[in-house]
Amino acid sequence: MAITDAQYLDWLDSDGEHRVLLVEAKYWDVSEKTEYLSNQGHITKPTDPVPNVEYEDVIKSIPVFRRSLGDNLAGQTKQAFGDIEVDNSDGERDDWLERSWNGRDIVMKIGAPEWDYDDFRVMMKGTIAELTAKNLNTLVIKLRDK
Repeated sequence: MAITDAQYLDWLDSDGEHRVLLVEAKYWDVSEKTEYLSNQGHITKPTDPVPNVEYEDVIKSIPVFRRSLGDNLAGQTKQAFGDIEVDNSDGERDDWLERSWNGRDIVMKIGAPEWDYDDFRVMMKGTIAELTAKNLNTLVIKLRDK
C-alpha cells in the first residue's frame, strides 16, 4: 500500500487516528549500531525494506518541536527540539549510559500501525546531543538539529 502525500496530510488532520512514532537512534559500541524505539511498539513487515525489525514500546514522552524567528528579525528561523524520554523502569537499558551516543544520527518517523515502513514519513532527522539518566526509571535522549 502506498500512501500519497495528500492521503498522509488528510490522516494527519484526522482526529482519533492511531499514530506510531518510530525512532532509529544510532550509537557506537565497538561499531555503529541502532536502537529501534516506539511510543506503542511496532514490528516491520517481512516485505518491508527493513524486514521484521522490532521497535520497542519504551518511549514515555516525545519531543516538542518549536520554530521561531531569530533575534535579528532578518528572516532566519531557529529550531528547538525537546527530548525523548525512554522507559527504563526494568533496568534493561542501564548499559545505554556506557555507550557513545553524542553526535550520532537519529531519525523520527510517524505513521499508522498498519502502514508499510516506506509509508511512514520522516518528521525529524537530527543528531543526538547526549543520553542521560533523568532518574532511576527514565533515560533522556537530548536532540539537536542536523
